[in-house]
Amino acid sequence: MVDRYTAAHFLDDGKKVQEDRRSATELVRALERLAAEAVGLAGRATSGRQRHPLGGYRRFRQKYDDCRALVSLIEMRLAALDGERADRLREEFSRLDQLMLTLLVRTASRFFGRLAQAPAIPLGAREAFENEIALLAETRARLLAQDDAGGIDPALPVLLEAAVSDIAAVMERVPPLPDFSRRARKALPVP
Repeated sequence: MVDRYTAAHFLDDGKKVQEDRRSATELVRALERLAAEAVGLAGRATSGRQRHPLGGYRRFRQKYDDCRALVSLIEMRLAALDGERADRLREEFSRLDQLMLTLLVRTASRFFGRLAQAPAIPLGAREAFENEIALLAETRARLLAQDDAGGIDPALPVLLEAAVSDIAAVMERVPPLPDFSRRARKALPVP
C-alpha cells in the first residue's frame, strides 16, 4: 500500500487550515465554471434545434454529473472549515448547489415534456430514462431538504413531478430493448 501525501500533510495546523480554505475556494470557483457550462448545455438541450435531441440532453447530464461530483468534494472540504470566510464560501456553495438543482429540474421538465409529445422516440430511450427517474427522485429529496431550510422556488416540485410523469409516458410508448444475452437465448425454444 502506498501512502499518498499532499502538501497539507506537512504543514502546521494554521497553514493547513489556510490551505484547506484556499482549496475550498478554488473548488467553489471551479463549480461556478462548470455551472456556467451546464447552463449553456441546458439551453442547447432544450432548444429543439438539434438533429439528435438525446445527445444534447446527454451532454448536459454529463456536465451535471461533473458538478454533482464536485459538490460532494466541496461539501467534505467545507465541513472541515469554520469562521466567517468559511461561512461566505458555504453561502456561495449553497447558491450554486441550488442553481444546479433548479437547472436540472427545469431542463428535465422542458426536455421530457417535448419528448413526450414527439411522434418518434429513439430506440433505447426506455433504458436510458430509468436512470433519469432515479436521479429525479434523488433531486426531489434534495429539494425537500432545501425547502425545509426555506427558500426554493415553489414551481420546482411541480416541474419535477411533470418531468417524472413525462418520462413515464415516454417509457410506456417505447418497448424494452431485446435481451440478446446467453441466458435469454437458452430460454428460447429451439425449432
